[in-house]
Amino acid sequence: MYKVTAIKKSNDVYYYIQQTVRKGNKVSSHTTEKLGKHSELLKLYDDPRQYAEDRCAELNREYDEDKDALHITVDTKGKNIPQTNERVVQSTALNVGYFYLQYVLGKLKLKKYFAGLSKDRQFEYDPYDIHRFLVYDRIMYPRSKRQTGLHLINYYEKPDIKNHSLLRYMSLLAQDYDGYLEYLFDMTSQVVRRDLSVCYYDCSNVYYEIDFADEEWTDETTGETIDGLRQFGVRKDHRPNPIVEMGLMMDSEGIPITMSLHPGNTGEQITAIPLERKVIRMLNEKDVIYCADAGLGSYSIRAYNSLNCRHFVITQSLKKLSGVLREAVFDHTDYYLWSDHTAKTVDEMKSFDRSDPDNRNLYNDKIYKVIPADTLTELPGFFETKTTSTGKTKQVKTKGMLKQWIVVTFSRKQFEYQRAIRNRQIERARQLLANAVDPEEIRKSSHDVRRFIRRKKNNGEKLEYEIDEERIKDEEQYDGYYGIATNLEVMNSKGQVDKAVLTRVFETAAGRWKIEADFRLTETWHQNPDRIKAHFLICYTSLLVRSLVEKLFKDAGAHYTPEEIAESLRNMMVSPIEKKMYIANYEGASILDDFQRITNVSMTKQYYGPTTLDKIVKKLL
Repeated sequence: MYKVTAIKKSNDVYYYIQQTVRKGNKVSSHTTEKLGKHSELLKLYDDPRQYAEDRCAELNREYDEDKDALHITVDTKGKNIPQTNERVVQSTALNVGYFYLQYVLGKLKLKKYFAGLSKDRQFEYDPYDIHRFLVYDRIMYPRSKRQTGLHLINYYEKPDIKNHSLLRYMSLLAQDYDGYLEYLFDMTSQVVRRDLSVCYYDCSNVYYEIDFADEEWTDETTGETIDGLRQFGVRKDHRPNPIVEMGLMMDSEGIPITMSLHPGNTGEQITAIPLERKVIRMLNEKDVIYCADAGLGSYSIRAYNSLNCRHFVITQSLKKLSGVLREAVFDHTDYYLWSDHTAKTVDEMKSFDRSDPDNRNLYNDKIYKVIPADTLTELPGFFETKTTSTGKTKQVKTKGMLKQWIVVTFSRKQFEYQRAIRNRQIERARQLLANAVDPEEIRKSSHDVRRFIRRKKNNGEKLEYEIDEERIKDEEQYDGYYGIATNLEVMNSKGQVDKAVLTRVFETAAGRWKIEADFRLTETWHQNPDRIKAHFLICYTSLLVRSLVEKLFKDAGAHYTPEEIAESLRNMMVSPIEKKMYIANYEGASILDDFQRITNVSMTKQYYGPTTLDKIVKKLL
């Protein structure tokens, strides 16, 4: 360190800069600079003493920077790498990107939650530590628990989690399934400001590579019969494997609210209302808009979401509309252009020259029509007593009028897209017939070209096939159309459309893509019901943490995709070098600056001492 020394000589003062050096137990000082006499310095500076102090401070800053510099001696004669007993070569690089995920987990106060959950229980390894590393790994490297356990040494903290500790932790977490979800919901509002005006709901099935479904189990005490979670059910990809059904509800910004698990043979329609009741209690009866696809929008669900001033926005299959409503859809009048709400017919949208640059805006636009579609339906949860013709009484569900509108849109761009995709499929169907391929042997899928092939009426023994022109014509009439059912007041008593409400309907429906993109985190290979539940809770937590990171970026005026976030965190690796130091194996980027801005945790240094990294870990925990 440097200091200022002032020595008075012959009625003047001489200024020196001296450096203090410690050698063992001895401390010595020597002069490094002679700054001059006070009288002479006064000619150059207003305050010679202050000049001396400033110069000393500058030298001390340079000394600190030089002290932190790392000097490495390289052995160019070929020093060997350290030998280990491992069968497989292991990387010494360690991930530190998870520090930023720990920032969110810390805000959720999960350490406090697990401390309460594991109170009065003895664990060889802290359940919270197991939980957080499984969450990190699920976000950055989605893989099995076994693979996660093998790669924990690649994290800076290098947790050594044994398999039996992992299984005990999963059983502990599953026991408080509902409590854990409600705790996360309560704590999320302390991390970000949430918009709970819309609740999106969707279901997904996760299959298991097993041949038999789980057997049912009867509780000898209560007499309750419980089905195993893994049951045979309907899958869109037609896999013949048992499945577990997961329902996920999220808010308007893609942040999870809660989830539910059901045996694979449970109908999707009956899962929505019980979970929504739970959500409404969590929201303290706050009014929300329920949004889902057509498969989760039955009349009973719509009726439930018409009670207590709640609302729904649900994708409507136009093919399933009644004949009268379908006629209204294909009546090409009463359509209006979305951009300026001027009248425009479907024929006009189909016939304009799309290659004309002057029509580009029209090509990107759409037209809409609002059709009243009130329906008499059963009201869920309401019953009345009726007397039969034989004089007996019975309880039946009360029926009431479901007030709703069908909002139909037509887009020329969507029309061209759907027509082009179908034409390719028809061409593949023609090629199958031309190559004498048996259509019965083709694997069925959601885009099965066999739907355009039908058997000819043939009295002979040989089966012959042809293109089904009627099927093609039937499908083509729906090209470009899209339907939404809602009970929001899109039309007033005078028959006029409320453009602000209609805008909200379109924006709400457009947000459904977020929930459909978030089921990729839920693949699982566990068999024990408790471990299956725990696995889904881990996946749910991972999805929540990732969504909160996106929200924090958004609130800070930045935007990054989930893929960009995961890749950046994966790439943040440090490697040990001489003298117990670490060197960063990554470079700076805008996302790193934004991470530092929202968390106040800096990871932009090129070199780190273990003390520095340990302090960051301690701060975030």
